[in-house]
Amino acid sequence: MNKVLIGACLLLTQTSAFALFGKKAKEPEELTKLKKATHQVSEYQSFDEISRITPVPSKFRLGLGAIIRMGVFRSQNINYEVATPDEYNKLEKQVATFFDHPSALRSLKLVSYARQLNANSPYDINTFLPYFTLRDENALFANEKTGPAAVVSDSFKIKGKVEGEVEYITPKGEKKHAMAEYKASSLPQTGVMLLFDADFLSVQELIARPKENVLQDVILHEFTHIWHNELLSESKRMESVYGSSATENGHDAMIVSNPYLAFGEGLAEGLEAIYGTVAVQYGLLSKEEREQFFGRFTQRARKGLDFLVNRQSYIRRNSYLYNLYDYNNCSLRKNDSINAANMDMTRIYDYYNWEKFQSKFYSDENMASTTYLMENCEIDSPSRLESKEGFIATIIYNLLYSGAMVDDKKLELGESVSFKGRKGQEAFRKFVALDESLFDLLNQNKARNLASDNSNLKNAERIFLQSFRGLVLAIKKSEAIRLSDLVGYLLSSKDVSTNVKMKVAYQLMKVTKGSWFIKKDQADEVFAGYFKTPALIKENLASIQEHLIRMSDDGRLKTVMGTMNSTPDIIVTFPSHFYGLQAARRINVNAAYHIDLIDMFGVANEKLTALAEKMAKGFVFKSEKEFVEFADTLGKKDIAMAMLKLGSTGQKEALSIRKSGLKVKVIDKQSL
Repeated sequence: MNKVLIGACLLLTQTSAFALFGKKAKEPEELTKLKKATHQVSEYQSFDEISRITPVPSKFRLGLGAIIRMGVFRSQNINYEVATPDEYNKLEKQVATFFDHPSALRSLKLVSYARQLNANSPYDINTFLPYFTLRDENALFANEKTGPAAVVSDSFKIKGKVEGEVEYITPKGEKKHAMAEYKASSLPQTGVMLLFDADFLSVQELIARPKENVLQDVILHEFTHIWHNELLSESKRMESVYGSSATENGHDAMIVSNPYLAFGEGLAEGLEAIYGTVAVQYGLLSKEEREQFFGRFTQRARKGLDFLVNRQSYIRRNSYLYNLYDYNNCSLRKNDSINAANMDMTRIYDYYNWEKFQSKFYSDENMASTTYLMENCEIDSPSRLESKEGFIATIIYNLLYSGAMVDDKKLELGESVSFKGRKGQEAFRKFVALDESLFDLLNQNKARNLASDNSNLKNAERIFLQSFRGLVLAIKKSEAIRLSDLVGYLLSSKDVSTNVKMKVAYQLMKVTKGSWFIKKDQADEVFAGYFKTPALIKENLASIQEHLIRMSDDGRLKTVMGTMNSTPDIIVTFPSHFYGLQAARRINVNAAYHIDLIDMFGVANEKLTALAEKMAKGFVFKSEKEFVEFADTLGKKDIAMAMLKLGSTGQKEALSIRKSGLKVKVIDKQSL
């Protein structure tokens, strides 16, 4: 059986704001009345003010026959039911305790906050989150060793009743808990989570060592997928499902895939980086403690855990901005021999196989510093960055920690209504100073525990929650499934204040070092140059502010997005030498690196090197015909046409699955 329902890119059904009509619910009378009344969603200042939602263990109501029918006919829904508290097995009881961990509690409260904003009510929401872990009824899926994942709930139909503890906070601030029972059909649909063993690490192992925080961060990642996709309409969810399957290039913070997959994953990784705990926990350990931490894991497991640590670190340091794959554009990859006209391909395939290749960047012994990357690597082209989840995570991370999406008065920048004039200049400088201080605070190891009494940490928590609110509302209003959807809305919507637009533009310029900005004259060139280093930004802050004001007045702030989401899709499928010949890769040629071009055509020569250099500077093929014409100069026209045909077939198959009604994406990647 194919591995099904895997991958954090999968979409979940909308938690709509409809009232719970016709329900036969046993819940506190007070809560019933609160649901019927009109209450605004508070602008929460701390996690303590947010009511949590309750994860409830669930079990599948299907046998092998149903699984086979689903795979063959592509139309079978997957039915499940929620286990009652007296049915919880030993592992589920352990998991229930685990969800009381401070990190997991904050994750649950973010899901609750997003649902409240989606429903425009702090009470009329689904207060449960179904999840599946190891039990006999779940064995068919558990045996796939998928690891934690968020899955498509449109195909998951809940039956029977839902029973569990509900929590709500009254308008007077009193926190209430009660057991409640609902008819499943009376509740808004919700995303679901798989909590199964990965093929290299068991859930039981991680639960047994909660202080190491690995599973908490992974679940935070999955919960982000859940609330994100609950904000979307069904048509947008399905557009994202289809768009995410356009390529099959893998799921990794370094990999260029496509704008849909990259945005969903980047969003989850950005939240994970801003208050995930794994990287900090690991950073606090001595060398001996690190050895003990990893000592009981296999080498493969250690590599996976290393990846989680490094992913957070590289997002915080904006390292995914750089081109880490084209050999001549980053000395991490540099190998002049690969440019030779008669390079031995067998040698290339052996040296650059995927296992060896990825370790050159993800390794705790060989983490490149930001300075090293800046001095030795070029910035990647926009056609790739918009499809690289690690870069998108960095954008999300910066927008959240800086307070860019928060009204100035709530950031306590002063009473200025615009950044113009002396008061405006003072407010802008305060924003930049706050941006820097929050960045430092959130990156200090000791600052990760937001429950601290430290006033600075409380302020960071307040700003994070205000930023989170802004992010949720922006995604909901724009129905963002690509970075261009979110950023385009923030930079151009009438609902967004001019100051917020300028702050978002500033963050984009800072994160991209001005490389995306579409320049129209010499003044724009100078403006972009200010963002090459932090020192230049600091030295030229007044000029930066003045130029942002001019761009705002001219309606040009959106140009900081550059050519995002304008790259044509030239989809090809081919057997991969680097990933193993059993694996067919489907990628967009216009997002390809040098190594991908070599993999496609099976040659390494000067013409391919020249093309890679052009693409690194932003060149894209405008049509399939243009791509075939280039392939002809290599003597590979027939190969190019065959790759395009296979790519088109794969696209049609994905569309066929979408139209058939089966809203389950088949991916064989774990969601870590």
